[in-house]
Amino acid sequence: MAIRPRVDEPLYSTHTVMRPERRHTGTRSRRRSSLAIASLMAMATSVLTSCETLGPGSWSPLESWPIIAIHAAVTPDGKVMTYGTGTDGVLGGAISVYDIWDPATGSHSTLSNPTSVDLFCSTLAPVPGTDDVMTAGGDNGNSQFSEATAATTLYSAALGLRSAPPMHRARWYGTGNTLPNGDILVEGGSAFDISGPAELTPEIYTPGVGWRLLTGATSSYAYGDDQSRWWYPRSWVAPDGRVFGISGSNMYYLDTAGAGSVTSAGTFPGDNTQPSSTAVMYRPGKILQVGGTTGDFLDQNIPASRAATIVDINGGSPVLSAAQPMHRRRHWATATVLPNGRVLVTGGSELQNSLLGDVGYSPEVWDPDTDTWRELSAEVHPRLYHSVALLLPDGRVLVAGGGAPGPVQNLNAQIFSPTYLEGDRPTISSAPSSIDHGANFTINVSSDVSRITLVRAGSVTHSFNSGQRFMELAMSGHGSTRTVTAPANANVAPPGTYMLFALNSSGAPSVAKMVQIDG
Repeated sequence: MAIRPRVDEPLYSTHTVMRPERRHTGTRSRRRSSLAIASLMAMATSVLTSCETLGPGSWSPLESWPIIAIHAAVTPDGKVMTYGTGTDGVLGGAISVYDIWDPATGSHSTLSNPTSVDLFCSTLAPVPGTDDVMTAGGDNGNSQFSEATAATTLYSAALGLRSAPPMHRARWYGTGNTLPNGDILVEGGSAFDISGPAELTPEIYTPGVGWRLLTGATSSYAYGDDQSRWWYPRSWVAPDGRVFGISGSNMYYLDTAGAGSVTSAGTFPGDNTQPSSTAVMYRPGKILQVGGTTGDFLDQNIPASRAATIVDINGGSPVLSAAQPMHRRRHWATATVLPNGRVLVTGGSELQNSLLGDVGYSPEVWDPDTDTWRELSAEVHPRLYHSVALLLPDGRVLVAGGGAPGPVQNLNAQIFSPTYLEGDRPTISSAPSSIDHGANFTINVSSDVSRITLVRAGSVTHSFNSGQRFMELAMSGHGSTRTVTAPANANVAPPGTYMLFALNSSGAPSVAKMVQIDG
């Protein structure tokens, strides 16, 4: 969020600088003992299918990070690109650096930004069929009024960061999604940081060609100022090829054919909405949305929700059902799908971007097979607004950032290792570098392999990872050679970079092979 402090205003405090401070009044009973008993009873009735079910996981030692990682993406070569602030961690002014981190070696390459683009609060999306990661929009870097920019950049390991054709409209906070044909859709965004007005017309980037506006899809219903619907709309390509979205309490479908069109898909009924919620597609066409609020998500006095909702978009219209609630109320948490198909929720706090109230130091994991949540080991620092979480190819989860603005300025990161990494792990010794939809392909693995899963390489910011999605792949054969069937079509698995995991009978995943799914 690009609120630039006044000269006499501190950048952060133990309260918040995102709105004038209002003292939190009253107390709320947490009923922790009853929650703990309920959690234990649910665990006792669930089937223990892997060693990961039994333990709380562990965190790496805290390590310094060159910037506050507000944006993060897994690149096609398995490294992680992050950006957000300068090396001083201070909000404001053009971002002069970005960072490439190698999870295999732990080494950083903090590189100069040769463009004039301030990447702060932009859209981030890998470009299918290339080695590029695209950013679109963000701050224009030249105005005290926090105007948005239409600028676009591309990053690759070979060519670094460079300018690309700009969008038609300037945007903060736009969501990027890869479409089945390999184009990239950008929705929503604001012309002036949190103050709006909303940008109501989405547009599409065709690699090597440029941008086109979807003038028929101009929609205040989907992207308007009401409830800040333009703020990183939660949206995904649905199994029927349309784009399904949740913005505030509105649900919609976007058809990108021709000039585009938007139709209503009904009202989201729970209190777990707004931009401070988090969501993930944990199975094809199935979404888990948790946290957030129905009220003013920037009001420090309004507690976050614990609620969790399953949204099934495999039919012609969404079907919603309640899942078990989380243990903690969370604004600005981040949901990450794991190689075994469970969902890890990290960070967040009961009161938005604040150390008052309950703070989510302990992540929790949701098992969709049993609809149960478990709290896990606590990390060192709170991860509040402007924090990220990202699944790494080795099965760990990078958790970083938080701050600018905030009560913490986290120029640091920790890496979470689920318990599934503590035992013997299978291996994938060979796999194709690219696969075609619906085709069979051969991989070589260690003998104890019972599952093959595919997780799309993530790109995350502001509590939402629009890129990630999980799917289980059919496998046949025995011993070291297995035949695997790729996802059926590009609606289920949009083109791009995926992490291919093999899991053994104990639930431990291999280190992933990076594969490209062609459009």
